[in-house]
Amino acid sequence: YEFSTFKSEAKKKAATSLVFAGNVSDRKSLKAAEAQGRAMLDTADLANLPGNEAPPEKIASWAKAMAKANGLSCQVLGKNELVKKGCGGILSVAQGSARDARMIILKHNCTGTKAKPVVLVGKTVTFDSGGISLKPGKGMGWMRYDKCGGMAVLTAMQMIARMQVGVPVVGILGAAENMPGSQATRPGDIIKAYKGKTIEVLNTDAEGRLVLADALGLAADLKPRVIVDLATLTGACIMALGSSASAVLGNDDKLIQTLIRSGKQSGERLWQLPLYKEYADEMKSDFADISNLGKSGGAGTATAAAFLQAFVPEGIPWAHLDIAGTAWLESAKPHQAPGATLFGARLLAQWISGLE
Repeated sequence: YEFSTFKSEAKKKAATSLVFAGNVSDRKSLKAAEAQGRAMLDTADLANLPGNEAPPEKIASWAKAMAKANGLSCQVLGKNELVKKGCGGILSVAQGSARDARMIILKHNCTGTKAKPVVLVGKTVTFDSGGISLKPGKGMGWMRYDKCGGMAVLTAMQMIARMQVGVPVVGILGAAENMPGSQATRPGDIIKAYKGKTIEVLNTDAEGRLVLADALGLAADLKPRVIVDLATLTGACIMALGSSASAVLGNDDKLIQTLIRSGKQSGERLWQLPLYKEYADEMKSDFADISNLGKSGGAGTATAAAFLQAFVPEGIPWAHLDIAGTAWLESAKPHQAPGATLFGARLLAQWISGLE
């Protein structure tokens, strides 16, 4: 695959074929591989689109069309619905942009089962300027890939539908654009997230966790079997692990170890980081229920996860994947062109298919 949508002279597609010699006994695995490959290719162009070509409303339209084509249900919450529900996290991120936010909810339903759903949550910030806490200009163009958590969830949902996995699964994408417009959230503002928890916004570039706060609250309403979120959340994760692995943190070690094993099978490496109580203490605010930035500035990946944990009710197994270093490639590798990797999609499909 190569992203060439905006090339004036498109490259000729190479003729490829795959031949299996002999008796292919495990046809189920072959069908699963085909389903995963087609889903990856189907989403790749969307994941690579720049911010001007992939605003939240386009992501929502694409998700609706994909859902219809693959037998999924799709609900899209626009600005008015988000206001009515009190989703102040995602709304605060979007209010500096001319593009309204969308919360996209995809469902893979299974007839004949009353099992609780697995819920996947993806950060889908279509472009992240940092807002009023403006990012440096160097490398800002790569921030079109701040939507890659949502792109991985979108891909995984398509894989699960194509594979006809017998497990109910819900995918939630919080789509917003973080811009420094005249109505933008300011550092020091206090907002109210879904479910009523107040957040002191000390840095508007720590916006992904605000989007996820609302999405995790909506996920909890579904009384899920488990919640897994994916997000290009922290630069600290890149400092710790580079592009060789994603961080995984959560409240359930059994779940985390299962995800790590699934990642080994799919070729998507996870490395567990701790989630100590001290990290939650870092996020305390003198003026609100919680702050969106740690006091000391250390352990940025863990403090961000501690923030998210505050929005996951006790008793629900939850894991957070910080894919900041693995979500895209800035230069080609032998097996992959530059751009979105859709890291985590195969891992999730591998894991969920094993829950049947």
